[in-house]
Formats: sequence, structure tokens, C-alpha cells
Amino acid sequence: MNFKKMALLILAICLYGISVHADTTVLCKKDYIELGDSIADEGEFKIAISMYKKALKCASNKKLKIGALASLSASTLKTGNKNESEKYLLKLLKISPDNKWAKSFHKENFKKSTSIQEKPVTDKAFHSRYGKFTITENEKETEELFYNKKPLSTRVIANSSLDIVKAYQLENSDIIITRINGGNGCPALLHIIEVSKSDIYVTPDFGTCSDLISFNKPTNINFITMPGLDGNYSYSYSGKKIHERITKEHDTAQNDLLESSNEVLEDIDMGKVIKLSTNKRYNQIFKTYMNDLVITSLQDKVIIQNIIANRGRCKVSKNTLQNLRFKKLPVSLFFGDSASFSLRNGCRNLLEVEVKTNYGSSTWNFE
Repeated sequence: MNFKKMALLILAICLYGISVHADTTVLCKKDYIELGDSIADEGEFKIAISMYKKALKCASNKKLKIGALASLSASTLKTGNKNESEKYLLKLLKISPDNKWAKSFHKENFKKSTSIQEKPVTDKAFHSRYGKFTITENEKETEELFYNKKPLSTRVIANSSLDIVKAYQLENSDIIITRINGGNGCPALLHIIEVSKSDIYVTPDFGTCSDLISFNKPTNINFITMPGLDGNYSYSYSGKKIHERITKEHDTAQNDLLESSNEVLEDIDMGKVIKLSTNKRYNQIFKTYMNDLVITSLQDKVIIQNIIANRGRCKVSKNTLQNLRFKKLPVSLFFGDSASFSLRNGCRNLLEVEVKTNYGSSTWNFE
């Protein structure tokens, strides 16, 4: 031990016993805190901490208390006592909430990370820290998500099939993402399921129906991107809620198509231009089967300009998923191409559909 260090230790021992006959304010300001800093510089944090504690005990004003608490927080962290360090720091923030050093120190050393770790999964199973998720057939021979061999209270059921696509581990919970694989009308929707020791939560299904799904680097739960009707849709998850954000994209090709679709070609039998059919699919939200209208081109190029169902009383989606990309009306179809349009507003009884194209318009009746 060098001479300087020995002198500091002797002085610390002497000052440690002084309190009754001295001006404690002077000691706090000029001796306990400064001596503690000098001893801490020598790496003797435990002795420095004893000096800071004396400084805190005899501090007679707010400024001295803040100095002592800051020194205690920093030095106890150096000894590896993180809980004790945070306790002193929180006391400091209580008496000085806007203290910039304290807020920065807390953020750097104690703020809980929201980062998550990705975990390996198979299509049909994932072992979380709290239980096992499996996808098996239910009593109706339809794939369904089970947790510890039991269906979830909010059931996750397939249209055509169901997969577990991602799994992540947070500090106090695990998360899986399931994908419901559907038909022409909606190839893919997602669920997020969060499970902890005491709770399991299932989000409503969400997404744009596109199966072109990208998962960003899982530094937080703001990581799902899907192409949508008028741009890219990004989804984040926090506080048991799905948050959606849309990035608009200008589609010049769409504008060109709109201009060309105004030109009406020769008047021919519309039954030789397009073919109409309906497709039923199960809607997870309404828990019922819904109709999709499917239009197939019988010519080299048909431009679907507008669709009117049940004389306007049945709302038809003006968007379709074509060639794995979402497109808005007008939509160009080449020979053999099909486009599927969702029928909304509970339109279960489709009786009449008028379709306007670049060849003209015609009305189809359904029984």
C-alpha cells in the first residue's frame, strides 16, 4: 500500500469518529464527500461508501443530500450491488426529479430492456418457458392451436391450415406468432399469443391478407411488415395491443391503368369476356362463412373498372390480392387470370352483381 493510500485510510478512520464536536455541514462538504471521492479514486469503494453514508447522515441541505446520494449510487454499483445502487438513485430522483445526471445514470444502468430473443420453432409446436403450444386437429378435423393440450379461451382456428411462424422470449413472458392460411380471398392473417406464469393473451387476427410477411430484427416488438392496399403496413405489439402504421406508396402504373380503363372496347357478349363465381371462406372475426366474388378473364386483357352487388346494398371491397400483390380497382386481368373481391357488410345473400369493364358492363344473377 503506497503512502497516499495509507494517509487517506488513516484520515478516513479519524473522521469516521468525528461528529459531535465538529461543524457537520463543513465536514459533509469538505471532508466526508471529498475524502470519499479520493478513496474511491484509489479503488477502495467500501471505505468510500462509509464516507458517503456519513455525508448523507449529516447533510443539512438538499444540495449535500444530492451529492451524497449520487456518490453512494455510483460507488455501490462499482461493488456490484445493483439493487442498493438503484435504491440510492431513486431517493435522489425523489428529491430532485429533473436531475439530468440521475436520469441519465438510471437509463444507462437500470432501465429494463425491451429487447427480445428469437427462439426456434417448428410449424406445429413450440415449448415456451411456461407450457407447450401445439397445432393439432380439433373435433371438427380443423387445425387449431392448443396450449398444454387444451384449446385457448380465445380460439385460434385455421381456415385451410395453421402454422407457428415465430417465437420470442421477453423478460417475464413468451410470445408466439401464428399464421392462419386461407384461400384466394385472404391468404394469410396473424395472431400474437403472449404467455406468462399467470396469464395467456390472444390478440384478434390482424394483417392485410398478404402472405408476403417480413419480420424485422427483434430488438423490440415493432417488427411485422406486410404489403397492403395502398402501401406497406407495419405492426407493433405492446401492452396487449396491436398498433398499425401505414407507409403510403405512389403507384404510377395504377394511374396509367386508370386512364386506359376509361376506353370502352367493342360491344360483345360479356359472358365471353369474364366469368363470375363465388367462394366461401370462414371469417375468424365474425365466426361465420363469408362470400368472396371471383372474376376470371376470358379475353387477352380485361380491365375491371367497378363492381356493384345487390344494387349497391352489398358493399364490395375495391381491392384484390393478385399475383401476391394488393391492387385497387381498376384491375387488369389477362386471359385465365382471376381476382377475388370480398363482400362486406354481412353480405351473405348475393343475388345480383353488375360488373363494369373496358368491354362494357353486364349484370349476373345468383340463386
